[in-house]
Amino acid sequence: MLGQLTPADNIPPANFPNGAYTSGFGDLLFSNIALLQAAPSVATIGSPVTISGTGLAAGGAYVIALGTAVAGIVLTTAPALGTFTATASGSVPSSTSITLGDTGTTIETGTVEYFSIQTTAHYGTTGVEDAYAEFVLASSAKLNMTSAPTGHSVILTAHALNPTAVYDIIFNYVQSAFNPLAYTGTTVGVIAPNGVGAGSATFAVPAGAATGATVVQLVVGTKGAGGAVVGTAILNTPLILTVGSVSTTSCNTTSCMAVTGTPAQSTQGAYSGISSSFTNNSNAPVTGFVYAVVHNALGQTVDISTATISAPAGGSVSAFNALFGLPPGTYSVSLFVTSSAGTAISSTSTVSVTIP
Repeated sequence: MLGQLTPADNIPPANFPNGAYTSGFGDLLFSNIALLQAAPSVATIGSPVTISGTGLAAGGAYVIALGTAVAGIVLTTAPALGTFTATASGSVPSSTSITLGDTGTTIETGTVEYFSIQTTAHYGTTGVEDAYAEFVLASSAKLNMTSAPTGHSVILTAHALNPTAVYDIIFNYVQSAFNPLAYTGTTVGVIAPNGVGAGSATFAVPAGAATGATVVQLVVGTKGAGGAVVGTAILNTPLILTVGSVSTTSCNTTSCMAVTGTPAQSTQGAYSGISSSFTNNSNAPVTGFVYAVVHNALGQTVDISTATISAPAGGSVSAFNALFGLPPGTYSVSLFVTSSAGTAISSTSTVSVTIP
């Protein structure tokens, strides 16, 4: 039964200034935390997640970070993922979104995470959030090609894995209808992720694989701390690889040739230039031209160098672009690959060089 407060309930808390008296409930502090929304509710690394909601300070400046496993709490050392200014009505602007970089999970098929939202005054100084948005982070993976013949090399890259687990790559995966941990298929490789849950491995399409679409799945081979048990298929969306012949048509998109590592200034013999490496993500041999376009401090083009590369399907190649006739100074070099027809088949990388 609830009783009525009496003067005896007035307690002089020692931590109140000047010995001020208050009711037995006067020293309770209430935290007004706005609950925001994240969409989609299940996120993957590299895909944007939109944050929306109200209840913030009108026109307030806020910082977004990744919270802890407990709602309402964030480490003061958590790096900022983005910033925004609330609208006049205290809402998150409609354009606010975050694309997560590599982050490990506990449960690979879906770990509850929180976007922490704090005022710029609170960020880095307190672990209490001003608002948060809950979402689920799930493991994801991709192949560097959609089709390949038997014996051909394919690269699988995965994200949001449990950093302490090890995973088997299963070709032609078929899960048992009676036991979720039982399956048939061929183990063609292993992935041991790094500290932020990312990993990759190269496998060969097994000899004798049937022509047509085949499921490739990641299965827990060694259980991670708190993670899914051995035998669990962790990709909510399995990968599909079509087994067939090597394509005779070269790719013509900027995802065809992907830079490997970071291009860097180097010297070969008497020549100074840029060394770079590229991986052919297509199922066809590719011959291309690596362009190194040199800009001075004013952004003007002062030199263009080209190098020819020939990459087998799924293979990697290196290039060296020599730089000639540049006076001493620091330059910005834009590096990209085109096909023999002049079509861009890679994204652009930028590297700084210094000519002594």
